[in-house]
Amino acid sequence: MTVTPPPNSAPSAPGSPGDTANTTTVMIKSFAFAPAAFTVAPGATVTVVNQDDSAHTLTANDKAFDTGTLAPGATGTFTAPTKPGTYPFLCTPHPFMTGTLTVR
Repeated sequence: MTVTPPPNSAPSAPGSPGDTANTTTVMIKSFAFAPAAFTVAPGATVTVVNQDDSAHTLTANDKAFDTGTLAPGATGTFTAPTKPGTYPFLCTPHPFMTGTLTVR
């Protein structure tokens, strides 16, 4: 069944905390993840785009997912865990860059 929202309703942004998406995109820019906290469905595909001048990773603290090193301008993907829960992540070379992936 497909549900189409009324024309005047604003859809939620992909990856917003209340949205459970099958795909989402995370940008890396100015040594920060955007969004830094997002929610996806179990097994969803997450695309990560490095718009920074330095190499970065998006790596789960428990290693449940990892993009590997993304060079400046590179794009990587990973599959979200299938187990619902909250997964903190960081950039391995820059551990002050942190975020949270929620699977539900």
